[in-house]
Amino acid sequence: MLRPLALFCLAVAIPSCISAQAEAQRSIKCYVVMREGASAEGNALYLQKMGVEPEALKSFAPANFSRAGGEFSVSVRGKLSYSAETPVLLERSGSVALYEVAVALRADDPPQAKKRVRVTVKLGDLAKAKELAQPAVRAMDLAAAAAKMRKGTAWIIEMEYAGKGRLEALVGLSE
Repeated sequence: MLRPLALFCLAVAIPSCISAQAEAQRSIKCYVVMREGASAEGNALYLQKMGVEPEALKSFAPANFSRAGGEFSVSVRGKLSYSAETPVLLERSGSVALYEVAVALRADDPPQAKKRVRVTVKLGDLAKAKELAQPAVRAMDLAAAAAKMRKGTAWIIEMEYAGKGRLEALVGLSE
């Protein structure tokens, strides 16, 4: 006969194993943009403490999106966790800096893509915008617009820095 503590441990361990199987860990390169201030220390603290990386990373996990009235919004489905290396500066456009961050991402596996759309995100376009969007989120917006989708699920399949202020992304979409 099992003791109450053993039963409790089994009851906690079994759901944990099931949810761990739904989450996969993968290594990715995440791209982060930020408007820099005058202080290098302040910029480093902002990158580290202000949640820029989670905002950029949410596009690499399955995310529900909607497009209405020129606005694009996303929300992550399921759980998302990560560990990140130190950001590496790739380039600047005015006061906007583009960083690459190596990340170990743990998130739900994406669904089967109904469409795959390749898009180019330009740092100059991000820098000109009134509100700064992270490159992966902008890539999802461009892909959804190209596919003429108003809502659904989107995620970054791959994203690479192409140099000269350009990022190339392959975006998965499903309804």
